[in-house]
Amino acid sequence: MSEPQVLPHTLEVCPDTTTVLRNCEKCGVEFKPVKRQRFCSNGCKQAAYRASPAYQARLYKKRCERWAPRNEKFQRRNRARSLGFDGRYGGPLNSSAR
Repeated sequence: MSEPQVLPHTLEVCPDTTTVLRNCEKCGVEFKPVKRQRFCSNGCKQAAYRASPAYQARLYKKRCERWAPRNEKFQRRNRARSLGFDGRYGGPLNSSAR
């Protein structure tokens, strides 16, 4: 049998030795990044964002916005009453404030 003929313009397949692996910033698993990817999955990206100070500040702001109407109503309702020694309000209830 004769050996297969190798043409001069034929290229051999070689493994990619320039592959860079990166560790996920949240869980530490190695992965092959796409462009500037920092996390191995969307779950890790979301978990890292939810642990960030920016997200915590946003949550606090939303909570304050949500509680503001309730706090205003409570203040109007109890403006003529005083806080007793046991932590309860005493005095007449202002029924005109709703």
